[in-house]
Amino acid sequence: MRVEVLLLVMVGCASTAQPAATARTLPPPLAFSDLPPDVTRDPLPPDQDWVLPVEDVEVAPGDRRDGVLLSDARAARAARLRIAYDELRGLYGIDLRTWAREREVYERYLQLGDEEIAVWRQRAQRSWWEENGDEVSLFLGLGLGIVLSVAVGAIIAELAP
Repeated sequence: MRVEVLLLVMVGCASTAQPAATARTLPPPLAFSDLPPDVTRDPLPPDQDWVLPVEDVEVAPGDRRDGVLLSDARAARAARLRIAYDELRGLYGIDLRTWAREREVYERYLQLGDEEIAVWRQRAQRSWWEENGDEVSLFLGLGLGIVLSVAVGAIIAELAP
């Protein structure tokens, strides 16, 4: 019988509430694998890795210029590097905006915390009666006791033959 009652009490008092899920309003953090690949990691073969200065090359009819001539592999790598750089700068911009939002939320929570502290400090301040009530009650009780003692003594003295 006791076991059934104990089991009934345990089941009846069991908590069925699920913990509240926290909603995340910010995007998930970037992982290292989400970053653009490092295009400089794999070296180019020596026969495809060359750069030559050129002078007085005709680019268009009547247009002669100086410059640099790259191999196709080196030019493609430079283009991939430029694309990866732009993508990385975009991710950096997103990161800066995310941290700015995080900071705004953090500062708002600090402000709300300061306001809550001010409210509780105001509530914690003691009134004049809370600070001096004990002494007032003591002196009032002593005075009332003395007056009643004198009054009772006077009444007894009046009634005595």
